[in-house]
Amino acid sequence: MMNYFSPSAWHHRLLGSALVLALIVGALLLALPVRPVYAQTWYVAKTGNNANSCLTPAAPCSTIGVVIDRASPGDIINIAAGTYNENLGLAKNLSLVGAGSDVTIIDGGDLGSVITILIAEGGGTTVSISGMTIQNGDADLGGGIRSETGTGSLTLVDCKISGNRAFSGGGGIYSQGRLHMSNTSLLDNTTTSQRGGGVLVVGLADLSSVTLAGNASLAGGGAIGTLGVVTVTNSTIGPGNDAGFGGGISLYGSGARLQLNNSTLHLNTASGVGGGIHNEGGQVIIAGSVISGNHASGNGGAIYTVKLGNMGGQVTLNASTVRNNSTSALGGGLYNEAQTVIDNTQLAANQAEGSGGAVYNSSQGQLIVTNSQLQDNTAASAPGGGLLNRGTATLNGVQVLNNASTSLGGGGIENSAGANLVLENSTLGDNKALNSLGGGLHNYAIARLNRVTVKSNSANGGGGIYNEAAGQLTIQSSLIISNTSIASGGGGLNNQGVLTLTQSA
Repeated sequence: MMNYFSPSAWHHRLLGSALVLALIVGALLLALPVRPVYAQTWYVAKTGNNANSCLTPAAPCSTIGVVIDRASPGDIINIAAGTYNENLGLAKNLSLVGAGSDVTIIDGGDLGSVITILIAEGGGTTVSISGMTIQNGDADLGGGIRSETGTGSLTLVDCKISGNRAFSGGGGIYSQGRLHMSNTSLLDNTTTSQRGGGVLVVGLADLSSVTLAGNASLAGGGAIGTLGVVTVTNSTIGPGNDAGFGGGISLYGSGARLQLNNSTLHLNTASGVGGGIHNEGGQVIIAGSVISGNHASGNGGAIYTVKLGNMGGQVTLNASTVRNNSTSALGGGLYNEAQTVIDNTQLAANQAEGSGGAVYNSSQGQLIVTNSQLQDNTAASAPGGGLLNRGTATLNGVQVLNNASTSLGGGGIENSAGANLVLENSTLGDNKALNSLGGGLHNYAIARLNRVTVKSNSANGGGGIYNEAAGQLTIQSSLIISNTSIASGGGGLNNQGVLTLTQSA
């Protein structure tokens, strides 16, 4: 029998009681609320002194860099009005808060990136910058801000990024990671070698209520260059962005994606292709936006899209307007050498010196247009005032109205050799082929019209439709009325090729 009063038994009883007590105390401690770790707020002012504590507005530091060194991850740095001639480096989670972009200015003095953000230990850096101007940086990447946040992010609110330069990309901002911008402007930034005069995005970017104007790139993307994913909402890109290609925006590679929502892309220029947008292998989705007044010396006054290595190049336009764009070459509104889908969109008053006043669809192009208008577009010295099709084009519920080819055929549509055109539930009206053939449609290839009204078009020959000897034209359940041939015969239809006419007049 155990002797409960023996030293050994007493020792076991003490140990058991201590264990029970420890468990009870542990449970109580777990039940207590965890006291949060509060961020420290630091203060910087031009009137400050770096010998101060920098922990109150009355005792600020005088330079931002000193406070960054003292701060701990998660801290906030308040920066008073003034111009701070500094080049800053961050590798910790911080918030920089200025007194407003008109009064708090960080000037890099052309001595490198104004702000460089590098990956902190743990794989990511999260930085927030608000209420300040970042200017006069000059670097290889990211003249204003070079952001390499890893799994973290950079957020810019109520900022101005202006007058910065970079050689290899991202005159204003180079972002490798996640970038969020709102109520911010990127103005007059440049890159002299690669993409992204305003910003170069390698990772993910979300831009809301942002203005990009006066930026330039010798290569692509005067305002935005991207190899990553960019979403632009309620923003304005233009005026005055300029590039070798993609005066406004340039996408490169199958991983590049642009979504443009409720925004305006206007008055941008390219010395090469894509006055508004250059898309090489990426994906572009445009909704509720206006693309106007852009110009390219090469193809695609507003938009230029091609595949890259037989991949990508998709463009989708929905509930948008493409107006008053121009090119010295092909496709005043759009040059398509990939896949383009247009719905509920107006392409109006665009002009090409070459073919395709509104749209040029190349031999590699696949074009679908629904419930849209091609109106008042002009091809000045080549065929296809509204559309020149060399590839595959399907138009359903489309109004092709008052377009003109001023010297060659196809005032409304030119369907070139090797092409395939389907036109359904649509109207070809008031189009003109001045001094040539096919006011509404000039056909060299395969064309099928179903439930189409062809009216009030005019040309030298075939005022409504001119079907060439190589043309294979099928017309079903359609109306051809009130068209005019000024010189040769066929006011409504002049057929020189193969014609199948069913239930039409």
